[in-house]
Amino acid sequence: MKNMTGQWDCNGETSKGMDTSAKITFTKSFDENVFLLTQQGTKGHTNKLGSTWAYDLTFENLIVSRHYITEKGVDIAMFSGSSWDESQLILEARELWKPLWAENRFIYQLSGSNRLNITWEVKKDSWKMGDYLECTRF
Repeated sequence: MKNMTGQWDCNGETSKGMDTSAKITFTKSFDENVFLLTQQGTKGHTNKLGSTWAYDLTFENLIVSRHYITEKGVDIAMFSGSSWDESQLILEARELWKPLWAENRFIYQLSGSNRLNITWEVKKDSWKMGDYLECTRF
């Protein structure tokens, strides 16, 4: 996660072919024990996103609480790290108060120090791309 800190300018596409873009900021907090991600959609999806990332020592897992903010209100989701290394992180959705509408996950892929790709996938019969963003650090 430390390699993802900073500000990112992102462009991408939704599964329905709509162009989308966003500004993402990933910051360290609480002596680097917690990381905060904020995202402001600037084209296509212009919603806001806030999430808190922390490694749970007791259960040895990366836990992410995600707050997706639209004009209708806030949707909250929980994710856990299913796999990670220095260049890739996979976050899988977890049930919170009710069953998941579908299995879904985010894949964060770092390429060098200035490129970050974020892909959201949904599993019905198999994993299929939902949205993606290609980001550069600024």
